[in-house]
Amino acid sequence: RSLGVEFWHRGQSDRFFCLIPRHMDAPCSATQVFTTLHDNQEQACVLVLYGDDPVASNNMLLGQFDVINIPPAPKDVPRIEVKFTLGRDMILTAEARDLDSGRHKLWQQAGEIIVLRK
Repeated sequence: RSLGVEFWHRGQSDRFFCLIPRHMDAPCSATQVFTTLHDNQEQACVLVLYGDDPVASNNMLLGQFDVINIPPAPKDVPRIEVKFTLGRDMILTAEARDLDSGRHKLWQQAGEIIVLRK
């Protein structure tokens, strides 16, 4: 299965954004940039998901973390880069970084559920 996130995007929720497709072998990494939904939004929640359904809630939640203290700005201005790294040891590291302020948050998961092969 694939690894990705749920992130509010242009007013749409419950949308799965795939970062590491099921066919990629470890070690590998991928990044995608997201933005805020509201003016002066101070935080963003990143849900780390495992699955292949385009509807986020139909995939397995591995964990979540928040990017906090996003500097005040109009919606769609902040740039939040989410990076997944899947190591040879099958440990998934997810990092979210506010590209404007440099603040970042790190999340790690180890376990058999991270195996990407059928």
